[in-house]
Amino acid sequence: MSDRITQKHLNSIVAYLNKITGFENKQLWTKDEQGRNVATVGMFYMSGGYRGTSIYRMTTDIGGVCDVFSGHMTKRDLYNRIRAYIKALEDVKYNEITIKGGV
Repeated sequence: MSDRITQKHLNSIVAYLNKITGFENKQLWTKDEQGRNVATVGMFYMSGGYRGTSIYRMTTDIGGVCDVFSGHMTKRDLYNRIRAYIKALEDVKYNEITIKGGV
């Protein structure tokens, strides 16, 4: 039987995902000069609900998001999907695969 995936595991892997995408030690929300909340565009974060967990990526500075894997799921499913996502990013970064078609 596999080890249980905990919130600590998910927090750690999302922190690593943010690190490799350039968002290490960044806050999801900050304040601008006028005191308004501003989202960090591109940063990943988790949300829990609907008996599961999901990961989102901030897409606008006012809080628009993209649901990376389209819905809430078990912690294990989310952890495995994030690991695969990270592997794909690393493969592209280290030229182990090439994306064709203008990406």
